[in-house]
Amino acid sequence: MTSDSIVALQPFGLVGLAIFAIVTLVSLASAIGKIKLPQAGPISFLIFGGIGAIIFLLYTSSTKAYWTNVGTQADWGGNDEDCEPAALPSKNLCDDQRLGRIAVCWEPNENGGYPPGKAGDRCRGKQPWCTYKNSNVRVGVAATGQAPKGRVYVCGAGLIQ
Repeated sequence: MTSDSIVALQPFGLVGLAIFAIVTLVSLASAIGKIKLPQAGPISFLIFGGIGAIIFLLYTSSTKAYWTNVGTQADWGGNDEDCEPAALPSKNLCDDQRLGRIAVCWEPNENGGYPPGKAGDRCRGKQPWCTYKNSNVRVGVAATGQAPKGRVYVCGAGLIQ
């Protein structure tokens, strides 16, 4: 397999990486077996044990959803689903069903821009505060600029946070 193979498997994420690792290890084991060294048996055993460990880890590991600060400031005014007085988005509002959703948080001394209605009442006048955008606002949707800019977070998932 070549580096182009890795690029071709990229859309498959960890499964693609596991496929690459398995094919590489099987090729290596085959090459070692042809050398006819006395160590070929133990080395092959270790290689296949490694493959088993990789497969075990992939199937027993679960992805964890978490908020990621994307390092930019923006807002999508009028697209607020919820609001809360907090400096960071709530871990409870980022899960497998909300992957790709956006939260925006404001520091103290940011006046105005609170969402209307009951959701806004929970954070109106509080500092700091965060809003959670509805499903119309996702990664790649341009900011509207209708509200003051805040720190943008995206709900994402991975094996390591």
